[in-house]
Amino acid sequence: MPDLAVLVNASCDLPPALIERLGIISVPNKVTLGGRSLQDDRDVERTLAFYDFEFDTGKEQAEIEQPGAEGYLAAVQQYAVLRCDELLVLTPLRDLAAMYEQVSQGTAAVATASLEQRMAAGRRDVFRLHIEDSRSLFAPNGLLAWEAAEMIAAGEPMSAVRQRIQQLAPQAYGYYLPFNLRYIANRARDSRDKPNAFALALGSFLDVKPIACRQGSESQTVAKVRGMPAAAEKLFGRVAELVRKRQLLVPRLLVSYGGNPKALGAMPGFAALEQTCQEMGVQLATSVMSMSTGLFLGRQAIAVGLVAQPHTF
Repeated sequence: MPDLAVLVNASCDLPPALIERLGIISVPNKVTLGGRSLQDDRDVERTLAFYDFEFDTGKEQAEIEQPGAEGYLAAVQQYAVLRCDELLVLTPLRDLAAMYEQVSQGTAAVATASLEQRMAAGRRDVFRLHIEDSRSLFAPNGLLAWEAAEMIAAGEPMSAVRQRIQQLAPQAYGYYLPFNLRYIANRARDSRDKPNAFALALGSFLDVKPIACRQGSESQTVAKVRGMPAAAEKLFGRVAELVRKRQLLVPRLLVSYGGNPKALGAMPGFAALEQTCQEMGVQLATSVMSMSTGLFLGRQAIAVGLVAQPHTF
């Protein structure tokens, strides 16, 4: 039986221990912060040190450099061709347009280049690469990779894994709660979204925190709550309700935090969410937010990834 594996971008927000246990291959991003180049690779200590930088004060320019098709193909060549016979590349939504065409064009070259190397290592089968669009970013992207890796660990064939991901991807939801709205407003202003920037800046002044939901390419603000504790309680409470009503299509949740994830335990509503997950047999993973996600949401932000039936917040 051929060995199978999953490859995902480091912005997936999966805990490193889970990545290691399931054999998930994570492709790092590069983050530029104040002229310094940092590697976003799910290393916990390096990522926590990143959140010690006050990058969301607006004093330092912060940018993300996605690996691109060449980066993905290089990672496949470096980490996968001797490790497995079939690899599922689970792309984040934003990379879709170029990724399918460019990675697909490079597949034959990777297979040909690795043939002699694989033969020497005792692997006789031709290396096969599959690409699926997760139709999501950040935590929900990681949750789908988690589901695919669990299926592989259970001995499911790649055809079944791909079919499952294709079915689940349209129902992947990401809920995001930023802490520093002025930082979000500055990023919006950079992209010339001035009305949105003004609204966010005003919300920051009033200490009103928006809870945003993203499903596929659609994003909307689903609630506005005064104060971070009350907003976190509302977010965790709604997610717990989805768990309790058995609306999850995958019995797993992924929660990431822009800083040390231990801080989640002190937030209103999180202990109740943990208890609900335990009672309902849902796995709950927490993790430090990737640098890439953090640059979008700012420090102390919360992201929740889940796959569920259609619902409103």
